[in-house]
Amino acid sequence: MAEDDLVLDRLRKIRAELDAARERDHEILVRLSGIESGLTRLEKAGAGNREPAKDGQDGAACLEKESSSGWLGTPEDGQLFDRATQQWGVDAQRMMAVGECGEFLTLFGRESQGRLEPEAMIDEIADVTIMMAQMARIYGPEQVADRIQYKLDRMRRKLDQQRAGVAGASSSTS
Repeated sequence: MAEDDLVLDRLRKIRAELDAARERDHEILVRLSGIESGLTRLEKAGAGNREPAKDGQDGAACLEKESSSGWLGTPEDGQLFDRATQQWGVDAQRMMAVGECGEFLTLFGRESQGRLEPEAMIDEIADVTIMMAQMARIYGPEQVADRIQYKLDRMRRKLDQQRAGVAGASSSTS
């Protein structure tokens, strides 16, 4: 009987490793797809053109469809992001995103030391969120929305697995 338990335990570990490998493979393929799409968009944006999104939609329609969760802003926000990118360029917007992330990290360090008012952190979170939504617009709102959903689902699975593991551990000790 103990030998059967060892075999079952080993099979469960192998299955978990296989699932993890599949998840990594999927992540790699999605990242490659996003990189290719982002490069194409950047090339076209550099040439002053806007690549139509999937199914012939323009970027605003794509943003509206994919942002029902609110992660990527409203269609009006998308138009504003496009104006900023057209006026200042993709490179400048990327550098602005880097700068906002740097400011956030600096404030985050100060907050952990107790030297920061919450309002300042809220402002930086807003700045970073806006810039990340703009980066999503540049690199492909559909792909970013898909990755957000994928990562949220993965977090949900991990939390559920941990809860099941804790429940299983407490029931096995009874």
